Amino acid sequence: MASISCLALSYAVTVQESYAHPFDQIYYTRCADILNWFKCTRHRISYKTAYRRGLRTMYRRRSQCCPGYYENGDFCIRKASHCFLHLEQRSQAFMNSQKSAPFLEG
Repeated sequence: MASISCLALSYAVTVQESYAHPFDQIYYTRCADILNWFKCTRHRISYKTAYRRGLRTMYRRRSQCCPGYYENGDFCIRKASHCFLHLEQRSQAFMNSQKSAPFLEG
């Protein structure tokens, strides 16, 4: 059984993206309109590149220790049982009490 599992964590990133922005372009052609000096006005939709900011959701993988294990640096270490921890704590407390107890000389 593997002691490591992977999670997919999401985070938001601000990005600048380009898009085609429409605009009305006016141009002139020759025509038979004598009152406008033979020039007629025409319209057409053209596009230019524009930029906008947006949010993009990105994902990254993160390793995580499975239940029953704890992380120690880059490794997952199996947790000791409750009984073993209790004995270890009692022995540590005993050792600490022996260090602090004064020596009795007779």
